[in-house]
Amino acid sequence: MDKKFKLSVSNIAIDSDASAETNSLSAESTTENVHPKSKKKFGRRRGSEWEVVEGLKEGQRFEKRPDVYNGFLHKKRKWPLKGWHKRFFVLNKGILIYGKNQNEINKGKIHGSVDIGLSVISSKLTGCRIDIDAEEFIYHLKAKTEDNFNAWLKQLTDHRLYRQHGLTYGSKAGIYSSSQTNEVFSAIKNVVSVLSIEKDTLKEALNQESQSLANYDLSNEVIGGLKNSLKEALHQNADLRRRLKAIHDTSDSSNLSHIPLKQNSNSSLSGNSSCISASEYFDAEDLPKDEDKIEVTGGDFEIPLSTRDSDTSSEAGSFSSNESISSGSEGDIEFGHTNIKLQSEGSKGLTGRRTILPVPRPATEGLSLWNILYKNIGKDLSQISMPVALNEPLNILQRLCEELEYSELLDKAAEVSDPYERMVYVAAFAVSAYASSYSRAGNKPFNPLLGETYECIREDKGFRFLSEQVSHHPPISACHAESKNFIFWQEARVKTKFWGKSMEFQPLGKVHLCFPSSGDTYVWNKVTTCVHSIFSGQRWVDQYGELHITNNQISCKLTFAKSTYWSSKRHEVLGTVYDENGKHVRNLFGKWSEALYCGVAPSARCVWRAGTLPPHHEQFYGFTRFAIELNELEPESHLLPPTDTRLRPDQRALELGNLSKAEQLKLQLENAQRERRKKRIVQNVQYQPLWFSQNENNDQNNDEWLYNGKYWDARKNGTFSEMEFESLW
Repeated sequence: MDKKFKLSVSNIAIDSDASAETNSLSAESTTENVHPKSKKKFGRRRGSEWEVVEGLKEGQRFEKRPDVYNGFLHKKRKWPLKGWHKRFFVLNKGILIYGKNQNEINKGKIHGSVDIGLSVISSKLTGCRIDIDAEEFIYHLKAKTEDNFNAWLKQLTDHRLYRQHGLTYGSKAGIYSSSQTNEVFSAIKNVVSVLSIEKDTLKEALNQESQSLANYDLSNEVIGGLKNSLKEALHQNADLRRRLKAIHDTSDSSNLSHIPLKQNSNSSLSGNSSCISASEYFDAEDLPKDEDKIEVTGGDFEIPLSTRDSDTSSEAGSFSSNESISSGSEGDIEFGHTNIKLQSEGSKGLTGRRTILPVPRPATEGLSLWNILYKNIGKDLSQISMPVALNEPLNILQRLCEELEYSELLDKAAEVSDPYERMVYVAAFAVSAYASSYSRAGNKPFNPLLGETYECIREDKGFRFLSEQVSHHPPISACHAESKNFIFWQEARVKTKFWGKSMEFQPLGKVHLCFPSSGDTYVWNKVTTCVHSIFSGQRWVDQYGELHITNNQISCKLTFAKSTYWSSKRHEVLGTVYDENGKHVRNLFGKWSEALYCGVAPSARCVWRAGTLPPHHEQFYGFTRFAIELNELEPESHLLPPTDTRLRPDQRALELGNLSKAEQLKLQLENAQRERRKKRIVQNVQYQPLWFSQNENNDQNNDEWLYNGKYWDARKNGTFSEMEFESLW
């Protein structure tokens, strides 16, 4: 039988919740230390739990075809997941289709179709909820009454079994009667019919797109602008060649230091940058083959030249056309469209930090994700302990720092005087925080222990960062970053829900940003992240929802489109900046995995572009260059407090490729955290974070956490050794 339908839950071995005691998996199967009141409510709780509709078991048959079933259900909107609307559903031979009403269905106006046999269905009596995870989409349904809920659940179960029987046995099922044969063939037209409808819809969409492109008439003004842009690009490229030739002719290992690569706030020395030319869509002229690499005579450096392509992992090191990496002073190198990367011996980049992890990601064959996640469909997994094989060697505290990878956008925002233009750069920064997730669908970061901290000092980017795990129930991480141009802080709490084939990460909390020079303060939310196809080798990440940025009366709305794997609108972001009167003053568009533009195509300018991924990034957790640097122990590591996440042994063991040691250490650390919590409960002691405190003046958001200003002074004075820290590992 196909492994897809072996959904038996016998002998399931699930790790107990070592990171959260009250919502642990082990706690679900035991009544030890259960409060008497909770025992009384146990019977009522069963209706509030999500239950999975089981599929065809091995050797089981279900040859009787169920009758066609139809009726109305309420369906949660695909996007932005706000509210419910009434839709008419038809269930026939394992295929569920829906439309606005029965007349629309009869006319062939189908809004969507789901193969019940290939989907994971979960139900919850409370709320009469039925959720169907069809990989590319998650359908959230709700019945109006309990009787309607039970009827639909029974029909979905029967149709699921019948569909799986046909998919599993097919012609191998033995001798069928003529009526059974007709049923099988009928089920196969039905499928072909649905596919045909979707194919025709896709074909029509492609034809319309092709026709619109064919009919698109560029005006003489636009054509002239494009010609001028191309001429400017060629001119910049020629100037770049001249400068590089001068470096090649005059440089050696003894005078490389005389090349003034100016490190201002707009440069990203870890290999990432803002964007290409602001108004051009043309790449720089390709270099001849013998010029693809220019070696500096007598030195240890080589300068590979490459041009940006249209791939998602676009080249790093290019900036908008109206600015360069330097201020334009004599001797500075203007990067233009072309990317320059300096690689030295010892795998150290320009920042002096590493450019590769110690070892590739270890193999995880034989790990059964389904057995681990089966009992947790519809639950918040942020408090469920997962095997270390699902982790990446970074912590959530470090992932918060990773959102500052493109901090040069904030430096630029602080420089501009136009408030609407400043909002454009803030919006680009908010979008850039999602770029690194494009290649990170395979693993999740470590959950921080209560009291765990992380600091990051980036002289090349001009900021210093601090984060701390301030709460364990619920899990909340707080962070604070500051530079001469901006102050950035946020409180992060994420709900993680598993729906059968997909996993959703629903962020709570707000992001805050302040520019001291102008006094402007910005606040925004985060959108939902979803990892699809988690049981296959083709996992992919989608972001969807609305991101609202507010600054007094000026605002910006960014819409992250929800799409399928093959959608032409995949990763698409559309945005609008509004003035004090609600009038739109700027248009934004692009992709969160590639770039964000301001204006109207094709003359729009690029505000931000994602940097290239390192070579062989697939073997190293899909990390960006910036992510590779985050967990490195630097020469000043002796100045760190003992709670810094870079000193965490299980995370370090995973980075070094020792999977079994990492798993052992992770369990030990989480068990120790459990004991510390029990001890505080017995002693009636409330945990107090060291470096952050709740904002008591904020009535609207009690979860806002603010930096208390003590960490950097303690680090500067060397008083960490004199302080009493709770032992975390």
